[in-house]
Amino acid sequence: MSTVLRNGEGTYSITIDGEKYLGIATGLNNDVLKTVDRSNFLSVPGLLWTGNNVTKWPLTNILVQNNEIIPYGKWIPGKTLADTEINTEKLLNMARFFKELHSADYIPDKILSTGLYYTENNEIILFPGDMLELIASHQNEAYKVQFVDTYNHPELQGEAALCFTLAVLAYKMTTGTFPFIGEDSTTLRESIRRKEPLPPEYHVPGLKKKFSGFILSSLKPGSGKKADLSSWITLLEEIKQDGYIKALDAGTAENLRKEGELRKIKNERTFRRKLYFLKNWKLILGVLAGLFFAGVVLSAPLKKICAPPVTKGMTAEKVIHLYYESINTLDVETMSGCVTAGAGKADIKEITGIFVISRVRTGYEGKSGFIFAGDWLKKGSPPFKQGMNIYGITGLTISRLSANTFTADYTKWSTEIPPDSTGDVVTGKPVKAHFIDTLHTVKKRGAWVIDSIKRRQLND
Repeated sequence: MSTVLRNGEGTYSITIDGEKYLGIATGLNNDVLKTVDRSNFLSVPGLLWTGNNVTKWPLTNILVQNNEIIPYGKWIPGKTLADTEINTEKLLNMARFFKELHSADYIPDKILSTGLYYTENNEIILFPGDMLELIASHQNEAYKVQFVDTYNHPELQGEAALCFTLAVLAYKMTTGTFPFIGEDSTTLRESIRRKEPLPPEYHVPGLKKKFSGFILSSLKPGSGKKADLSSWITLLEEIKQDGYIKALDAGTAENLRKEGELRKIKNERTFRRKLYFLKNWKLILGVLAGLFFAGVVLSAPLKKICAPPVTKGMTAEKVIHLYYESINTLDVETMSGCVTAGAGKADIKEITGIFVISRVRTGYEGKSGFIFAGDWLKKGSPPFKQGMNIYGITGLTISRLSANTFTADYTKWSTEIPPDSTGDVVTGKPVKAHFIDTLHTVKKRGAWVIDSIKRRQLND
């Protein structure tokens, strides 16, 4: 004989033959059991942080109720994070728990607010990680927004990801609202990536700037001093002792609130422009690239008639150098002036696309998102960030084959974007390819130009 009662968001209170258990509300249909190894499913325990150490919280069995899979284990009274009002002590305990997980090199792929459980004895249970992954992958959009994506940065991993979760909880604790919101998962993830959160002291005038700055540095790594779990623990211990609000006079507080409202409106407008571009970038760039390319092509004959050739006075070898240098500077007009008879058409189209994308992204985001390969290499090849793209050629060597024929040996750089089923903008990786071009030059209107480019890729 068993009874199953809802124990708040994410859990059940289960009684079987007079014994009480804590059940996990998975929302998973019974058919899911057919796709997993039941014994392996039960063998992975949850983790119980007792305040001093971390022990196992094993699953006892699986109950099926109303066609929902409900794994259950030892009963411990409490509530999930989703049902818990966070205070400084609870946030400090979470930071200590996260520190233990990080020290043990165990960091869950995703934090679910329904997958963390605060006990009445100030302990914390993390439900089995594999199970939480399975739960998250089978939920609807509303569930993911409310209980999953709000707490997870789509790009961060390891300690930085846990610090982000703490910052989200701290922001909610101090302001009563989440730093990032979105009507769907894609919008929410892009908000986390791209939107500037309103500093919490504008929501709560008098919030200590040290605490506010620390929250922001964890929400937006790179925006301030790098946060780590040990620093979070130290700061929260101070705040538990001294509080996080200092007194402000009414006038100063009111001015901060007004300034905060203005900044909030500005940040939202900026983000909406970025989001519009992200959702419509193919259409926007297709139109702009077409117009730009048409402008270059259609105006070229007139310019060639009315103005001296851009290559006038140059040797054939210098013209070839200029052509490749113009690729690196995104100078489509100069590239067009270096060629004739349709030579370089594919290069010009490619660089036109990069030029247009860089200008549009600069308008929407304040930065182009592109980096020249030569500059990237000079900086020591730093890790790629989300939305970053590399372009250009390096190691160019020009050799003469005959009076009018040359070879150009170089490395071309581009960005490889992995498949992304969610439609989000993802982090690519730099790729390089070795090419040798054979170029033929002719004199036209008294100036050397390239009339043929034959390209060969080498498999180094």
